[in-house]
Amino acid sequence: MIGLLAYVLTIAGVAAATPSPIHVDGNRLTVTTPTVRAEFDGAILRSLRPADSDVEFVQPGANVIGLDLLFLNTELLGTDKLESTRVVRISDFAARIEVSGADSTRTLLVAVDPDNGDIRLTPDGLSNRRGLRAVRWTMPVHGDVTTVLPLISGVQFRTNQREPHTRRYAWPFEWNTQLAILQRADRSLMVHCEDSTYQFKGLQITRHPDHTDLGFETEPPGPLWENRTAGGIEWRVNAYRGDWKVPATRYKQWMEHTYRLADLERHRPAWVKNITLAACWATTDVAMLDALAAVHPPEQTLIHVATWRTDPYDVNYPEYVPTEDALRYMAKARQMGFHIKCLYENVSDGSREEDAVW
Repeated sequence: MIGLLAYVLTIAGVAAATPSPIHVDGNRLTVTTPTVRAEFDGAILRSLRPADSDVEFVQPGANVIGLDLLFLNTELLGTDKLESTRVVRISDFAARIEVSGADSTRTLLVAVDPDNGDIRLTPDGLSNRRGLRAVRWTMPVHGDVTTVLPLISGVQFRTNQREPHTRRYAWPFEWNTQLAILQRADRSLMVHCEDSTYQFKGLQITRHPDHTDLGFETEPPGPLWENRTAGGIEWRVNAYRGDWKVPATRYKQWMEHTYRLADLERHRPAWVKNITLAACWATTDVAMLDALAAVHPPEQTLIHVATWRTDPYDVNYPEYVPTEDALRYMAKARQMGFHIKCLYENVSDGSREEDAVW
């Protein structure tokens, strides 16, 4: 018994000697894991960098609302009346940032994952005003960072590039994967979500002359007209040694495991694995096939054909009657070894072009 007691006291002493990853000083919160370090001033993220490096991923001094509420009419709450902020230490591994005002309460739960060093962020919002669409937490990205986003086939950009413009991208239609990756020098950083319940979310990109803001939004289930709450999605933040492919590989492995993609992959035809080029939104111009074959092997090419029906584009679904030009195009494409994927869109309620709906 004495030996067991001594062992327990020894373990307790080691745990007590280990510095807590959570440090609160007034309204300032510092979170340090073995892989990443974050500093908050209230709900505003002021610094984010690898734990063993000075490579900064947050724009210094950015003017940003750390936690905000988005309504159905696209208005943002911004700063509430009589607003106050406090940071509450919950445990050695968690803290809560609370932003309260006359008409709203917003919270950001900040926790540490001891298994992999992730900083886990869960924003929530409550509003007296109805029609609440989402709660948003925003990260001001450093101006020297290269941003990699899975937006409509994927984009990579820096501050001095014009596109993508300031706008909101909805998941999963436009923001295809629930992650954002930043790359600077020999380090990368990923913000991602491991939500497997298909809860709607969004990514707000706001461009500034010297940096870009990324706003990560959590949407509640509809209907939203009377809704006054939002939240529940956990966002994970971590830093990596290497370029953007390192964190992207981690997310890919999570997807493969969560959705059992290896089992589904066995149902694919063998030719799919050989595809190395996809030509999208093609017409039925047969001359294009000869030109494409001159620069890439047809058997390794998938052509996405958009205008192949007798009806105009996006009109009169579910009628799927190919034109004579489309039949000739597809016959030649298959003869040359190309693989064809025809566009099948959603059903519309009108037969005329001006009546079409998405």
